[in-house]
Amino acid sequence: MLQINVIREKATEAEVIVKGITQDIQRLDVAKRNLTGAIQTAERWGMLSTFPVSPDFVQVGARADGQKTLILN
Repeated sequence: MLQINVIREKATEAEVIVKGITQDIQRLDVAKRNLTGAIQTAERWGMLSTFPVSPDFVQVGARADGQKTLILN
C-alpha cells in the first residue's frame, strides 16, 4: 500500500512538471507567432517604402527584366 501512495505522489509531481513545461511551450509558440508577424509586417513596410510614388514604368520594367534574369540564371 505504501508503494502505491509513493507512485501516486510521483505521478502527481510529474503531472505538475509536464503541465508547467507545456505552458512554457505555449507561451513560446505565441511569442514566435507574434515575432514572425512583426518581421513580415516590417518586410512589407520596407517593400512599400521603396516603391516609387510616381514610377517611371520603363525603369520599373527594366528592373523587372533584370530581376527575372537573376532568378532564371
